[in-house]
Amino acid sequence: MWKASKYHRALIFGDSWGRGAWTTPDGSFIDNGDNYFSEKLLEYFSEIENFSQGGVSNEFILESLRGVLESYTVKSFRKPKTCILVIQTEPMRSVISKINHNTANFSHIFKNGNYKEFNKTLIDLFYYNLNEIGKTYKTKINLIGGCSDIDLSLTKQYPYLNVLCESFYNLLRDPSYKSSIFSATYDYEKSIPTYSQDNSVVITGSGQKLRLQRKFQGDVFGYDTDNHPSRKGIDLWTQQILHNLK
Repeated sequence: MWKASKYHRALIFGDSWGRGAWTTPDGSFIDNGDNYFSEKLLEYFSEIENFSQGGVSNEFILESLRGVLESYTVKSFRKPKTCILVIQTEPMRSVISKINHNTANFSHIFKNGNYKEFNKTLIDLFYYNLNEIGKTYKTKINLIGGCSDIDLSLTKQYPYLNVLCESFYNLLRDPSYKSSIFSATYDYEKSIPTYSQDNSVVITGSGQKLRLQRKFQGDVFGYDTDNHPSRKGIDLWTQQILHNLK
């Protein structure tokens, strides 16, 4: 059992990883997730409002957070004491249509550009905007690595950001794994025109996640080809999240 929380309420913003487990042991799909992530956090918070949606972008998460907070004054946000949890997702979702982001080939756009640095800029802008929201409401925005890991080299410059879990994948204690903002939910080969050193970092980051998903399929990841955490994985994840919550 967790120690008593100083927070009453948690507002959760994220993609499908915030919706709980997505498959059962027989491989059956659970529409919109089973909400186990929220259920697990209710062991710590008295009230949970979960605004996570499958397939959304970091930009969508930002706008959702802004929209929800518009209904609060700073006073009502603080009483009862409210905690904001944000699950980071795949950076390219902010610029690619949800419908065709797994099929589109736009490598020609990056023929003379740096794909790795472009994605890092997207994540930096995400952190910047979250920090501005935290500044407005005088509260920490608690960041959680999901399908995309948190970039600690960037977050440290933003005083209103607090990282609760840098990387779910790091919790699996694979000594060869290195944190990366690049996820295993997108086929990067369709976006990268050449295999430069920078672009190999992108492919490696995605490939390492895919390797761990396959290694732990049906264990801390879901069943069949499900790339979301299982209930066992969510237990591990929330343990790390709550341990670092201040």
